[in-house]
Amino acid sequence: AILVTSSFHTRRSYLVYQHLAKPLNIKIYPVAYFGKKYQRNDWWFEGHGARDFVLQLQSLAFYMAMGYIPLKFSY
Repeated sequence: AILVTSSFHTRRSYLVYQHLAKPLNIKIYPVAYFGKKYQRNDWWFEGHGARDFVLQLQSLAFYMAMGYIPLKFSY
């Protein structure tokens, strides 16, 4: 299955879908869409890029703490 998600959500979305799809033997292929807000190679130069990155790290930690993503995962 192809998982298309917005830039910084890709890792968290992939890990959640991978966790759910693995028992079903479904392979997930993540694709990040950066759109016009961010450019793939220079997102960290903008304040909102760094802020969104930190927010996604916090969200990833929350998902792991809640058990939505296992603490031990494999790609």
